[in-house]
Amino acid sequence: MVAPLIGKVSHLVGNNPSKWRKGIGTYQEVVYREIYPFIDLRVFGKDGRIEFDFIVRPGGDIARIRFAREGKIDASRILDTGDIEIRTSNGSLVLKKPVIYQIIDNQRVEIKGGFLEDREGQYAFQVAGYQKDHDLIIDPAVDLRYSTYLGGTNQDYGNRVALDSSGNIYITGPTLSTDFPVGQPHTGSYQGGYDIFVSKLSPDGKTLIYSTYIGGQQTFCGAADDIPTGIAVNTLGEAVVAGSTASLDFPIVGGPYGYRETECTTGYRTDAFVLKLSGDGQSILYSAAIGSAGTDGIRTGDDRAGDVALDNDGFVYITGTTSNSTGDWSGVPFPEKNAYQPCSLKESNIFIAKFDTSQTGDASLIFSTCFGDWASYRGGRCDRRGRLPQHLYRR
Repeated sequence: MVAPLIGKVSHLVGNNPSKWRKGIGTYQEVVYREIYPFIDLRVFGKDGRIEFDFIVRPGGDIARIRFAREGKIDASRILDTGDIEIRTSNGSLVLKKPVIYQIIDNQRVEIKGGFLEDREGQYAFQVAGYQKDHDLIIDPAVDLRYSTYLGGTNQDYGNRVALDSSGNIYITGPTLSTDFPVGQPHTGSYQGGYDIFVSKLSPDGKTLIYSTYIGGQQTFCGAADDIPTGIAVNTLGEAVVAGSTASLDFPIVGGPYGYRETECTTGYRTDAFVLKLSGDGQSILYSAAIGSAGTDGIRTGDDRAGDVALDNDGFVYITGTTSNSTGDWSGVPFPEKNAYQPCSLKESNIFIAKFDTSQTGDASLIFSTCFGDWASYRGGRCDRRGRLPQHLYRR
């Protein structure tokens, strides 16, 4: 470790002081010696981000250095620019073409080279001739355009993110913070339990264009938790959010409502919701909640939207899981309309629903169907014809 900083870090965890770690030093950079023979790895901070260099000392073999792909990676490739693009379901990461150089007679000498993909799909470095009796520095940089914090002083979770055609970023998740940053909000104050937040950031991440709380506060059973699990943005820049609500007074605008409880006889239950915000985030243009009920109209199950998608005509699709965890088999199952498959009163079903947010009431629900048995559905995007992908996740 080199370049120590003034700051110290302590870990005071647990009730046994002998296991506490006090006054741990911090450093501007850390050098890992001999990750390969005669090759060191230097990790350091620069311009608010973490970077790393390989230092190939005399006797080191550059061919030993390899990058392997692990985790949920959809694809990777070397671009014409010499960068490596790594694509995942959550976006792309770029590893910039390495800067390769030596310090000879106190002068920096640039060396030609770049990335190379081998037959096993791993990445290595190819380097032109250099002086083997001097250190060679290989500096690939992760192209982190920006990073920022968003939240208050309590628990905040960023569940989903979406982009519009201008590159603006839309983020949604649940929050318990009463001081979550809001700008031109639809709901300017925390409502209780987990509330939904929807925030819109400029493409460079420097400006909070709007941020809003959405949710209810009344419930007879448990907390009034409203949890978003999907977000999409239409061509007008209107954010569409889906998830689950346990609030009796969840804001419903134009669409159908699930089932309102009148007493706590069923425990903690949820309905699936979908809502559309205006482009400035100040108004709910449409919202609906759908779910199952017992013969007395009281919620009997947990109905949760897992994701939301839009087609080119502006129709909204949500998908998720409906379950009857109370065993009230005589009740009303998840609402069906033009159903491909009826919903059973067994413990869990996939559901898919399509909405026309220009309509109101039950007319805005175009179809609602269950699919499969004892399963859950994680969702996906529509194609241009409005067809949904068939990704089943059975338990």
